[in-house]
Amino acid sequence: MRAVVGRGTCDRQVDGIRHRVRAGCPWRDVPERYGPWSSLYRVFHRYQREGVWNQVLDALRTLADGGGQICWEVSVDSTITRAHQHAAGAHVRRAGTGRACWVPRRCAGWRRQSRCHG
Repeated sequence: MRAVVGRGTCDRQVDGIRHRVRAGCPWRDVPERYGPWSSLYRVFHRYQREGVWNQVLDALRTLADGGGQICWEVSVDSTITRAHQHAAGAHVRRAGTGRACWVPRRCAGWRRQSRCHG
C-alpha cells in the first residue's frame, strides 16, 4: 500500500485521515503536511464506500485478539437517571442579591423575571 497517489504517498494520506478522525477537526483544518484536504476526503470517502475501514478494523481486532490484548468481558449497567424537564437550565444569580431570578411560567417552563423580588 505504498503506491504514490497524487502529490503524497498513500501512507501520508492515511495519516492525515487518522489525524482528522482523532482530532475531530473539519477536513479543511487538517495540516497541509498530509496533502490537500480534498484529496484526503476523497480517499476517506472511497475507502468508506468500498468497506476498507471495516476490513482494517477486523484485521486489527483479529491481531489484538490473537495477542491476548482484548478482554471480552462485558459489564452492563442498567442505572437510569432521570431529571425533571426544568432541570436543564441553570439558575442565574443577580449580582449582590444572592437569589435566583427565575420564576415558573404556566405550561412553558421557566422564564426570567425582569427584577428579583425580596
